[in-house]
Amino acid sequence: MPRDFADYPITAEQFAATIPAVASDPAAVSFPMPPEWIRAIGERVVKLTVEKG
Repeated sequence: MPRDFADYPITAEQFAATIPAVASDPAAVSFPMPPEWIRAIGERVVKLTVEKG
């Protein structure tokens, strides 16, 4: 496994959408995680890109 997801660029908006998606995953019933943990884990593996617009 790679150390991060650098091959998969993600924007700040997309990253923010992952938090409720992970929290609402069916596995979250058995393995709930607070949003702060989801964000902290994501910040370790996702290199955010800034879209110019």
